[in-house]
Amino acid sequence: AGIDVTAWDDNEAARNQAAAKGAVIAEVTATNINDYALICLAPGIPLTHPKPHPVVTLAQHNGVEVTGDIELFGRAKQGALTIGITGTNGKSTTTALIGHILKEANRSVAVGGNIGTAALSLPDLPAFDSNGKPSVYVLELSSYQLDLCKAFAPTIGVFIN
Repeated sequence: AGIDVTAWDDNEAARNQAAAKGAVIAEVTATNINDYALICLAPGIPLTHPKPHPVVTLAQHNGVEVTGDIELFGRAKQGALTIGITGTNGKSTTTALIGHILKEANRSVAVGGNIGTAALSLPDLPAFDSNGKPSVYVLELSSYQLDLCKAFAPTIGVFIN
């Protein structure tokens, strides 16, 4: 999307792997946090509990937005038909089943999120498929991903237990 991205991981092996793929690596807490428009956390990095990760605290104290991949996906795909599935048990099964049903119905669909393909790696779907039906993104959403959403709201939300 033409955005300059700086990556960091507390795990050195992960940093080295990302650098080998061409990522710019910098420890955010050792740089000027105000040089960043936002901080996009991977799900599971402590936002609040048991205590915020140091980069979260630094960003919050300096007015830098902290968000996640699903929120960015929602911003990039405004107006797209999305089905978000969350809950305690059965998220992956329900997500895969909905994706399968839509594919069998000859709908243009991409399935991802907390299952399989990361949301930001899903393909760009046309607004409408060859049958004139809206394309659909089916997303499994973990509680960690939802914690980082401020504005993202799926077209259809499924909460299961």
